[in-house]
Amino acid sequence: MTRLFVSLYALIVCGLLTINFISERVWKSVVEKNTQDFYQTQQVIESLPQLISLSTQSNSFQNTANVPLSVHDLNEFFWLDEQITLLNAGKSVVMFNELENPIFYIKIPNENKVYQFGPFIQQQGSQSLAVYKWIILSVSYLLLAAIIAIWLKPLWRDLSQLNSMALSISDGNLDISPNVTTQSPINHVVVTFHHMSRRIKRLLEDQKHLVNAVSHELRTPLSRLRFALAVAPNKNDQATKDMESDIKEIENLVDEMLGYARLENVNQSIEFTQVNLTEIVASQISKLTDSSLVHVNADIHQQHFLICNQKLIERALQNLLTNAMRYANSQVLVSIVEGKSTLNISVQDDGAGIEEHELKHVFEPFYRANESSGKTNSGSVINTNTSSSGGFGLGLAIVRRICDWHRGKCWVEKSELGGCKFVLSFPLKK
Repeated sequence: MTRLFVSLYALIVCGLLTINFISERVWKSVVEKNTQDFYQTQQVIESLPQLISLSTQSNSFQNTANVPLSVHDLNEFFWLDEQITLLNAGKSVVMFNELENPIFYIKIPNENKVYQFGPFIQQQGSQSLAVYKWIILSVSYLLLAAIIAIWLKPLWRDLSQLNSMALSISDGNLDISPNVTTQSPINHVVVTFHHMSRRIKRLLEDQKHLVNAVSHELRTPLSRLRFALAVAPNKNDQATKDMESDIKEIENLVDEMLGYARLENVNQSIEFTQVNLTEIVASQISKLTDSSLVHVNADIHQQHFLICNQKLIERALQNLLTNAMRYANSQVLVSIVEGKSTLNISVQDDGAGIEEHELKHVFEPFYRANESSGKTNSGSVINTNTSSSGGFGLGLAIVRRICDWHRGKCWVEKSELGGCKFVLSFPLKK
């Protein structure tokens, strides 16, 4: 921050000093030219009373020189003491009218009359100076803007590079190679950002290896335990059945953790194609309602298409439908609403719902919210008995991760059926 401030401050100060030096030289040359013309005119005017008379010579001068000339009584004007002194000394007194045109007054000694020469409209000295002033001012501001633009060029290049790197990381591509330049005042930010991406990549790889190692180490003793239960003499007693149920629950948990870990490491290589969401919803409903007493209705009246990864979208819909059917009383409703820029898929049920303060936490991994009725309204949100509800707190976390990879959003709100309404919103792409 200090380096950036000092460099910008020094640039502005040096730029202003340079611009002021150049503009003053230009302005001085323009003003000297106009001043020189003004004094030459004044010297000519002051020499006229010595060459002309009070009558005919004045008219002859006016006609030949085409200079406005008029004679006035000295008392017709209000003069300052300094002006009277100049007139009595044979010097000219200069005044300006409302258009900034000069008017020269001069008095011949021993006479009570003054000669008025002007206004000299044809000179337009003040107007010319005003035009020059605005031109110099405009050029000065443009020159300052050019100097700042030159200073901002490497800064803007690095900011654009940071934006591209951030977009690459958000798409899952952590293999970024920035082009670091020493001229930029924020080159250290680019380097730090690059180091951060490399560290994130290492952390994700470590997490992936850890999850794979843990799952492998868990599956080995679980397989031995399942084999031991299979050859046990009392396979039909309640304790053995409970142990088999616990083993199955642990295996399901391992599968859910592996699925969530795979989604955490999905990169930009996932394939996006145009899929028919109407057919996907109908297929999932048909698959999940074969052995269920809950009625699942689809409020879809036309074909809807979305550019997405079909497998991931099917997984998200399966999680939401399984969640809704598990905790609904008798009815589940699926609908698709397509707008100008987004497409929303909603799954709602007529269950008991969850508390208002817990709605914002249901998409967090391993979060479990309790209901007063003993059930939860989330496929990931379970009660104290995990095996009975079948959830581990990862189903909705997987749904949210799928939405993130599709640059979409997901949220939960109160359903018109009485339970909860889960909404997936995806941007429409051509």
